[in-house]
Amino acid sequence: ETFIVHGEYDTSVSVDIDREAAAKLQEADYSVTYIEIPGGTHSAWAEWAALNDPNTFFDFLNSCVRDTSPEHIRAVIPTARYGCKYWVNVTELDTSGDLDYFMKEDRQRASTNFPRYLPAPGTIEAQRKGSSEILITTNRIRAFGIDLSLAGVDPSRTVTIDIDGQRHDIKPSSESISFHILSDGVWEIDGSAGSSKLARHDGDGVAGLFMKPLIIVYGTMDSQRSEALEAGARQLADWSWTDDLRIGVKTGMFRVKADTELTEEDIQDNNLILVGNSVENTITARIADTFAPYYSAGKITVDGQAFSEAGLCVTRPNPLAPQRIVTCFDMPCDFIDSIDDVVLWFRFFSLRLRNNHSETGSYPGFCPDVMVLTEHPGIDAWSGWFDRNWENLEGQPQSD
Repeated sequence: ETFIVHGEYDTSVSVDIDREAAAKLQEADYSVTYIEIPGGTHSAWAEWAALNDPNTFFDFLNSCVRDTSPEHIRAVIPTARYGCKYWVNVTELDTSGDLDYFMKEDRQRASTNFPRYLPAPGTIEAQRKGSSEILITTNRIRAFGIDLSLAGVDPSRTVTIDIDGQRHDIKPSSESISFHILSDGVWEIDGSAGSSKLARHDGDGVAGLFMKPLIIVYGTMDSQRSEALEAGARQLADWSWTDDLRIGVKTGMFRVKADTELTEEDIQDNNLILVGNSVENTITARIADTFAPYYSAGKITVDGQAFSEAGLCVTRPNPLAPQRIVTCFDMPCDFIDSIDDVVLWFRFFSLRLRNNHSETGSYPGFCPDVMVLTEHPGIDAWSGWFDRNWENLEGQPQSD
């Protein structure tokens, strides 16, 4: 069901756009309610609400009953965070190969203010054939699960699941089944699915933490750096709408604490963003082994490549609270020194977290799990993702 309201004289978004959209949806046999407010403006919803009983819209919503077991599903999956589609749940994407410009229509804007590259999304199509057969086709998908209790198949019969032409016979009584693809392209049952004691890997890096209980923690160990680290943490936490940055939220900000203020209860109950490395932040120091693989001879080193005058952002399960996630920002002096530079860098970096498209600026986007940071907050020297089990980091350097 689709409900569209548009003002006749909307000068921001032409009414012709929704007129055409409604017509095309109706041609495709979608159920569409299209309402055009005579003399209406860009504030069509407010104008509609002034003319109608508010319960009218709730009545419409209540009339929309979703089929939880559709026969046919086709979905584009940008990240595993949004991988669950009815009775299919994508848990890992293929992040190898070429990465996409997320904003192909506006490359200049992308290269100036926003992250340039994201993985090409995966696609999955699932179709139930009768009561005992399911056909699956995938593209850039590495792991997924099927909820057989919702798939509409007969639980008393063996179910045949065909994945990209490969047949699997699943015995009766299985409520769910998971698969992953091997390097040779063979799909097999994923026996480890659901057994991990770690936080779920959603594939959205540090951006995903802004949709969960979160505390941003700045380091106080280095007195010469603590003021800059605090300023960066507070800028990262502040998504306010401003006159010169007209996206964001109008109230509140994410919680910020000094490392000396953080309690054990805070650690167990929250995801953490640590601003400062193991000689700057006491919490980072406690879990230094988690980040040690990304350093060699005092330099940031990822995938065998050493980076000078660079920063680092790593997102992983928190060893102090494995069901929570921790991100560490290492912003060394030779990368960003002054307080003003730190604040400016984090201000523009936050655009990567708020999503990247017009009118979605207050909603979290997604980032790589590991980023070698550059002076440009929207361009990484190297970026990559872990698999669904937080293993096998895979990535590549990025060019200007």
